[in-house]
Amino acid sequence: MSKKGKTAVILNVYDLMEANAYTHALGFGAFHSGLDVGGDEYSFAGGAGIFTCRPKQADGAVFRESIHMGYFDGSSMDARRVIESLRSDFQGSHYNLLTKNCNTFANEACLQLLGIPIPSYINRMAYFGSFLSCLLPKELAGNAPVEGSTSLSYSNTPSQPSYQAYGGNGISLNGTSSATMTEDDAEIRREKRRAAAMKRLESARQDSFN
Repeated sequence: MSKKGKTAVILNVYDLMEANAYTHALGFGAFHSGLDVGGDEYSFAGGAGIFTCRPKQADGAVFRESIHMGYFDGSSMDARRVIESLRSDFQGSHYNLLTKNCNTFANEACLQLLGIPIPSYINRMAYFGSFLSCLLPKELAGNAPVEGSTSLSYSNTPSQPSYQAYGGNGISLNGTSSATMTEDDAEIRREKRRAAAMKRLESARQDSFN
């Protein structure tokens, strides 16, 4: 989706827990989100700060849906510069699970690029949770369910896609070459990422009660 002189901005939304299958219709759930701009998906995590990954392929989460947010009035490089301007406000050390997470980053980026916010349901759980933040262990507040992979870097000249580090005929978790990966293999990988995310969340919940 593109228009002359404009860049599509797409919000990719991921599930962080199985219960989303039931609560999503009620406008509630635990979600991760990233913005697909010019073929790179931008998100935010503790440690990594603003980072990029392949669209719809965030580690530790299960892709749910893409939402076309609109068109940025400029090139993808112009859009990257806008996202770069958010770097100082979204450093890795600033991450907070409730008040400054991947969804608050996506929301701010959409406001800067398009002048509109992301759908409110995506960060609603964290919003309500922020009222109980005093009960959350400090170390838990800084942990991101989805880990950053490639930090964002910029130059004055067009660069290669930041996700090239994932290229090549690597071996998947089940021993299958990525060049010959079937839909079943991809589903297995998604399930393993989901299981890993669920394990981290369950561990975090147990820590919060200890």
